[in-house]
Amino acid sequence: MNPEFPQQSSDQIDGRLNAYRRLLIGLMTHVARDADGRELLETMARDTEIVADHEEDPGVLPDEGFAGQRLADEEIRSIIMTALTRAEALAAAR
Repeated sequence: MNPEFPQQSSDQIDGRLNAYRRLLIGLMTHVARDADGRELLETMARDTEIVADHEEDPGVLPDEGFAGQRLADEEIRSIIMTALTRAEALAAAR
């Protein structure tokens, strides 16, 4: 076991990931309160890092690598949309 990366239970990993997610949403909410920041986040939410509909090689079926990237893209969009929604709610509460 590497002391820099101690072994963790699934619950510990989930807790850490949730903490990072909450921090990211908080930071992105702050960014979204500015018009330029909101535009940046909206652009990020539209962008994707994966090839859609096999556009690079029509004969290749998506594999687990594509599935993993799709899940990552979905999580990124979820975090961004949560931040944008929270920013709207805060602005409406003023």
